[in-house]
Amino acid sequence: MSREMLNDTTWSSPEVTTAFPPAPRAMTYGGVAAKTGLFLLIIGGLAAVGWNSAATFTGRGSGLVYLVGFFVLIGLTIASVNNPRLALAAGLLYSVLNGLWIGAISRYYEDVFDGIVGLALLGTLAITVGMLILYSTRVFRVTARGAQIISALVLAIALMYFVAFLMSLFGADLNFLYGSSPAAILIGVVILGVAASTLLVDFDFVEQGVKAGTPKAAEWYAAFGIVSSIVWIYLEVLRLLARIKVASNR
Repeated sequence: MSREMLNDTTWSSPEVTTAFPPAPRAMTYGGVAAKTGLFLLIIGGLAAVGWNSAATFTGRGSGLVYLVGFFVLIGLTIASVNNPRLALAAGLLYSVLNGLWIGAISRYYEDVFDGIVGLALLGTLAITVGMLILYSTRVFRVTARGAQIISALVLAIALMYFVAFLMSLFGADLNFLYGSSPAAILIGVVILGVAASTLLVDFDFVEQGVKAGTPKAAEWYAAFGIVSSIVWIYLEVLRLLARIKVASNR
């Protein structure tokens, strides 16, 4: 969902320029990093609460919790897009609710696949650091066209998940998407690749914001976008590892 917040017109759009009028202090990389870290710290703390308080639930129950969390994420993102001044409040609320949600989801996966959460966290860290290195060394350059393509892919994936959930309510066989077949694993890898690529776009647009001298208040807006990418990466890593574990145990 960070593509809805950080895109190729973010810092020149009327919504953002109006929300963040000129100020004495400008946006910095360190400021964005600190605010991103704060959001992640809150998510981690509330995830521990969600982990410890989560009751044992079935796979179907986890799907419902996943969908509810998905809609909360969309709602808070839309609120920030329409009014960037809400980025701080929306980001804090997102961190609290999403932390509890991720804790409950992670508890379910850990109960079924012992040790999977630790691997997912390491994988998420590796991907995040890897994307930062690739961006900072200019191995990959983000173009406006590339950002548009990634945005379209993100929206397509979100729509696919929503339609798949609706189909599952009517008993449709979605093993190709949620199962552990080679096709499902391949789809999971592709989706994870798209999720990881959103970080490259995030980093690029933060750099544009810093160069443009965007007011410091915009750091909350940028941090919210980056955190939503990292959370998505974690969830996709978790789901992909689960598929691989099931396939390897056959």
